[in-house]
Amino acid sequence: LDPGHGGVDQGASNRWGTEKMFALDVAMHARSELQRAGYKVEMTRTRDNAVSLEDRVKFANRFKDALFISIHFNYSGNAEGLESYALAPAGVPSNAANESHVSSADVAACAGNVQDEHNIALSAAIHAMVLSRASMFDRGVKHARFHVLRDVKLPAVLIECGFLSNSSEGQRIATAQFRQDVAAAIAQGVKNYDAAVNFRANGQTFAAAQKTLPPHTQSIIEPLNDSVQQARNSDRASVSISGTN
Repeated sequence: LDPGHGGVDQGASNRWGTEKMFALDVAMHARSELQRAGYKVEMTRTRDNAVSLEDRVKFANRFKDALFISIHFNYSGNAEGLESYALAPAGVPSNAANESHVSSADVAACAGNVQDEHNIALSAAIHAMVLSRASMFDRGVKHARFHVLRDVKLPAVLIECGFLSNSSEGQRIATAQFRQDVAAAIAQGVKNYDAAVNFRANGQTFAAAQKTLPPHTQSIIEPLNDSVQQARNSDRASVSISGTN
């Protein structure tokens, strides 16, 4: 988990608080939810300290069989809602131009593009759960080349969990309940993603399922017998819908 900003970099802010503190609070709650579900969770920061974008990437790439989730909040006039970003595939333009983003004209492949399929699956899984649990306006799952997405070799997503600049949403973000709801949704999104990508490995195979089928004596390719046809005939209406007998 990667709580955005930290230390002297406070990120966006409003009268109720700063992005760096709201993001850290969401990440800490998400960590607790995931640990209760049996996951091992590492964090790029657990306090209000500065961590460079390069160090966040290096830290994430130390781990295998892991996910990278970068947590942020937005700021743009009176806009509102949830945005999630997966790394833009090679040749695909970006939808964003901030958070240490490369030029919009740069569509070259990045190290993180090896996870393109998983990036979008993870983004969609978490985005859907946050929308559902936090009841936010849907701004969509988008493509970007943020620094923390470009070189992370794990399935990765950056989520913008609402707009601090919006008076109503900004005040809602400042409530502990909202941040806990977002954290729980992130954790559930991870569990949903995990269940989906590991379905073939852990699910029951057809060969195993055959052994547990209920007993049956008639082939499904045999014609229907008379008793079945008689049952169908008994279901016919006694009065025509046209009103004639």
